[in-house]
Amino acid sequence: MPANCLSNCPRGCSAAVSASGKWTYVIGDLDPDRHAGDVIDFARQHRAHAEGVPEWRDRPEHVRKHTIARVPPVKPAAPAPSAPSQEQS
Repeated sequence: MPANCLSNCPRGCSAAVSASGKWTYVIGDLDPDRHAGDVIDFARQHRAHAEGVPEWRDRPEHVRKHTIARVPPVKPAAPAPSAPSQEQS
């Protein structure tokens, strides 16, 4: 999903790679002309890994050197306990 801003101005163009139930990565210092392929390759690796954590040494070099954040998956909130039923006598 496109985002207008990742609040990462000092690190230039940035991208986030995320998926439901997987770790999210924010990658910075991107030059779209030079690093688009790296982001696409990493997104494919991320998708292929069950937890979204591809082996560090297998990631594209720019991703290895310019990952700004790795955010754990957000667990869904537990459902609120239901109120006890009020049976009428």
